[in-house]
Amino acid sequence: MESCLYRYEFEPHVRLETLETRDLLELPVPGRAGSLFQDLNRQPARIVVEGSVFGEQDGLDFLAAVREKYAAGEPMTFTSDIVNGADLQYVLLQQLHVQAEASAPDQIDYTVWLVESPPPPPPGGLLDGIDGGL
Repeated sequence: MESCLYRYEFEPHVRLETLETRDLLELPVPGRAGSLFQDLNRQPARIVVEGSVFGEQDGLDFLAAVREKYAAGEPMTFTSDIVNGADLQYVLLQQLHVQAEASAPDQIDYTVWLVESPPPPPPGGLLDGIDGGL
């Protein structure tokens, strides 16, 4: 399974996980067993990518690329087999965890938390569609 964040392709990762949640409002009905539910749409999808980078220079290149995207705080594209069919276009890098151990000096372990960031609505004026000739 391959994953790509913006233009950076993650090395074979150890774990890739998604969380998709739908908000439902429970409406109890007096005198009836069970409840009715109102669908309030879904929350932004969340993705966790864990893996390791081997080699000192590869690790430094990876850290530089990911920290640059984290510092920019701008939406970026994310593709992966696990999100196919989820209508996920853009994500924000919400959290980055990097770990190195003395027992494995040429290995950097990472965890990246991504959150869906839908594109903004198309620009339009507040009064578009209103006949100004009135």
